[in-house]
Amino acid sequence: MAQVLVTGGSGFIGSNLITALLQQGREVYALTRRPLAQHHPRLHEVRGDLFSTDSYRSQLGEVDTIFHCAGFISFSAEDDNTCHQINVEGTEALLTAVLQCGSSPRFVHLSACAVFGFLQNGDGMLDERAAPSLTTASGYARSKQEAERVVLQGVAQGLDGVIANISTVYGAGDHRLNSGSVIRSVLSGMRLIPPGGSSYIAMPDLISGLLALAAEGRSGERYILNGENLSYRSLITRIAAVTGAPKPWFALPELFRGPAVAAAWLLQQLPRRGGGVNLITPQIIRETFGYKYFSNNKAVTELGWRPCHTLESAVDSALTYYRQQGLLP
Repeated sequence: MAQVLVTGGSGFIGSNLITALLQQGREVYALTRRPLAQHHPRLHEVRGDLFSTDSYRSQLGEVDTIFHCAGFISFSAEDDNTCHQINVEGTEALLTAVLQCGSSPRFVHLSACAVFGFLQNGDGMLDERAAPSLTTASGYARSKQEAERVVLQGVAQGLDGVIANISTVYGAGDHRLNSGSVIRSVLSGMRLIPPGGSSYIAMPDLISGLLALAAEGRSGERYILNGENLSYRSLITRIAAVTGAPKPWFALPELFRGPAVAAAWLLQQLPRRGGGVNLITPQIIRETFGYKYFSNNKAVTELGWRPCHTLESAVDSALTYYRQQGLLP
C-alpha cells in the first residue's frame, strides 16, 4: 500500500488533500501541531512541527511521497520573521531530514504564484519562467521564493522534488480565513474595488493538480496551478452574486494608487481586529492596481490536468463551511 506524508495535515489544503489520498486507498501520515478533525484507519496523526524532526523521521524511510503543505500566510510586515521561520527555515529542516533518511520519496512542495510578482496591465500572463526580484514585495512572497531555492538546492543533492505554484484557493476548510477574508469583505458591503485583477483555483481542482503533479511532474520543475484570471470587478461581482451581498459600484482609477497606499499605511498603525488575513496593507493595495494573471498551460500540457470548477461553486462551498463553523454570518 502506498504511504504518504502530508505536512500541515490539519490546514486548509492539507486536510482536503488527506481526504483525497484516503479515497485513493493511500495510507497517510499527517504531521500536525493540533488534533486532526478527521479519523480513518489509514490515517496516522504525527504530532509535531517541521523543526521537531524526531517526531516524523521514522516515517521518512517508509513513505513514497511527501506533500509539504505546511506554511504561514500573512501580508503584514509584523509577521515577516514568522513567514521566514516557517516557510524557509521549516522547509530547510524538513529537507535536511529527508536527504539524511537514505530513501528517495517524491517531494511535492506547495509554493505560491506570489513568487512571480504581478503585471502592470492585464494584456498578458505570467508563467513559470518569471523570476522577478521581490525585494519590495511582502515578506510572505519573499519567503516562498526563498523556500523554492531551498527545494531546488535539495534537487541538486538528489531530491526528487517538484514545485506547485498555487493561485488564491477557494473552498471548504479555510479555518484561518485566507481567501475567506475576501469573501468577508464582500459580505461587509465592499463598494470600492481596485482596477487590477487576480486569479483563483477551486479546492477540488487544486487537489487533482497536486495528485497529477506527484505522479507526472518532472523533478526540479515548477508548475502553476491556476483556474481562472479575473479583473477585481468581475471577481467581486461574482462573489457578491453567490453570497447575496450588494454589488460593488465604483472602481478606483489609477490616480488613487498613491492615496490608497498611504491610507493603508495609516490603517496598519491601528490595532488589528478580527481573524483572517489582513488585506489592507500598503503592499497588498499596491498590488491590487496590477494584475496577478498566471498561465496554467505547462500543468495542462505536461500533467494532463485541467481545472473544471467555477468560482461560484468554490465560493458556495467555502461559504457553507464558514457558516457551519461560525466564522462568517
